[in-house]
Amino acid sequence: MLWIERFETFEQLRHAVRSFARRYNREWLLERHGYRTPAEAREHLLGPAVP
Repeated sequence: MLWIERFETFEQLRHAVRSFARRYNREWLLERHGYRTPAEAREHLLGPAVP
């Protein structure tokens, strides 16, 4: 991302990196996680959330 897109300010860069991280964790299916997203894999490892 840093080499593909130019940013005027550090804040713009920070926003882009955080947006990418959120998208990666919610949408990217990874083979090493059994074709789950990182968020799904984390939830599976931690078990159900306690209310």
